[in-house]
Amino acid sequence: MKIVCFDVDMTLLDHATMQIPESALKTLEALRAAGHRIILSTGRDMKDVFCAGILDQVHPDGLVHCNGACVEADGQVLLDTVWSPEEREALVSFCEKEGLVVGAIYGGTAYCIGTEKYYDEMAGVILPLGLSIRGMRELPQDAAVHEIFYCGYRDGAQKIEEAFPGLRLPMYATGNASDVIREGVSKAGGIRLLMDHYGCGPEDVIAVGDSNNDIEMLEMAGLAIAMGNASPKARAAADHVTSDIAEDGIYRAFRHFDLIPDLGIG
Repeated sequence: MKIVCFDVDMTLLDHATMQIPESALKTLEALRAAGHRIILSTGRDMKDVFCAGILDQVHPDGLVHCNGACVEADGQVLLDTVWSPEEREALVSFCEKEGLVVGAIYGGTAYCIGTEKYYDEMAGVILPLGLSIRGMRELPQDAAVHEIFYCGYRDGAQKIEEAFPGLRLPMYATGNASDVIREGVSKAGGIRLLMDHYGCGPEDVIAVGDSNNDIEMLEMAGLAIAMGNASPKARAAADHVTSDIAEDGIYRAFRHFDLIPDLGIG
């Protein structure tokens, strides 16, 4: 048995179509039929309503979501951490002062600073998901926020990292946004909890990703696969680079390693 950990955005979910390619879904079915565990390892909060469609399609055995701040396996919660109101307020106040855009998705709504700028940068992703966009200060004070995102380029991300040494902002492969990840939180750390749960080691882990927040996951996995559309750093951390997401990259990777039978695709 392998635990096969997939990033979501631009690894499983193609942003050009906002769909999981049929070849990827068939690959997941073949992996499950072979006895492997399917894990979604993502910066998203997969328990938020806007991710329900992905869960319905994939039916994962486990989740390493919010970049490892939350971990679940076989219906059991292994870890669940949130941003404290004080942490959130400090970051939001700083970004308001500096003119930087951060936000959080909660209850199917994207709350962010500078909604007009956010709309320009990310509307192509947010609108197809059916998310409304509201100001960050409208986010309920008692909201359980597991993950915060940043919208902008590396110079702004660096300003946040310099002001808050306990935070890191690994840029997405697109280079125009990142997750804001707290100290001690990572996808790799979440996967280690899964290894304890399943009684296995790194040699039993296959990781697939495309962005810089996937690097630690790729580095610790026994087999690391980067998508053809991955960032240069993610590609460098992988054992194998497959084709792009739109070119049956998931299917081609697992066929390359003979982990699934020929499904007659491509």
